[in-house]
Amino acid sequence: SHRLHPLILADLGLEAALQSLCRQFSGLSGAHAHLQIETGLPRLEVELEITIFRFVQEALVNAVTHGGAEHISVDLRAAANLLVLKIDDDGCGFDPLLPSTGFGLASLREHTDLLGGSLSLESSVGHGTQIRIELPLRIVTPDPAVTDD
Repeated sequence: SHRLHPLILADLGLEAALQSLCRQFSGLSGAHAHLQIETGLPRLEVELEITIFRFVQEALVNAVTHGGAEHISVDLRAAANLLVLKIDDDGCGFDPLLPSTGFGLASLREHTDLLGGSLSLESSVGHGTQIRIELPLRIVTPDPAVTDD
């Protein structure tokens, strides 16, 4: 159950959790995962932070396991009322029109749909994969009953 909700995510927030994830992944896989995250990104609702964390985790594993990627770029930023996550890799790519036998991409699409977002994917054999996920920006709002007095 500790892996379902990483403590670093609860304690330090999404940015620190993603930095740690990319650092650990790079050390274990031999691939280089580079994180670019918008400075000053507000604290998001817990469900959204967990989902973004899991999306990045799934994409990193898929890029190396299925694509043989050596470099993976993860970019997270807010744009208007959207949270935009882009993940690009230099792996072998695949034909997205062919039926998939795995659950990874289907799971990403399902979770994105459940959160009212959209997912686009570009890939071709020999040219890596680019995933773009847009989700409604849901930030944590302070509880008016709690004061700093």
